[in-house]
Amino acid sequence: MKDSDTEDINDNNQTILSYDRWCLSTVLLKEGWISKKGEIRRFKLFANKQMVYFADNGSNIILKGHINLDKVTDIVKKTGNALELSTPYRFWVLEFITPQDRDIWYELINGVVITEAVNDINNYHID
Repeated sequence: MKDSDTEDINDNNQTILSYDRWCLSTVLLKEGWISKKGEIRRFKLFANKQMVYFADNGSNIILKGHINLDKVTDIVKKTGNALELSTPYRFWVLEFITPQDRDIWYELINGVVITEAVNDINNYHID
């Protein structure tokens, strides 16, 4: 997977094979249906600070892209059911079915991003 945020990934066998191998080495924290740009996508949040999303074409599930949470600079709860995630590359607006669902995703995403920042601070040594 690329190091930057992507809008769409060309869906070919190599991409899916790479994704399948990558999934074996990380922990899935949450998955669910989220609206992005008015289209419902299946999102998966992983412990390695990646969110991947898929389109559902009936019997086919197509890997569409990912959000690199390492790059998130701001996470904002919006009124209603939306979250806004900002990265240097783009601005994401994700809409959830309920405010409660949004809050659960917010806590998990925020926890993944903050945990890394705390680990960086704890690993910083002044000699």
